[in-house]
Amino acid sequence: MIEIKECIMCNEKISIINCHYTCPNCGFSENCHDKPHLIDDIKDKVK
Repeated sequence: MIEIKECIMCNEKISIINCHYTCPNCGFSENCHDKPHLIDDIKDKVK
């Protein structure tokens, strides 16, 4: 699964591929073992 979201550190657009991503701008990354993902947790609280 591929998703496009914003990095929680620098707001750069990132591609999440199979629940793993590394921001090309700031280097922040998470993977399947980092549950819950910070990117999902923060975005859910903002809504």
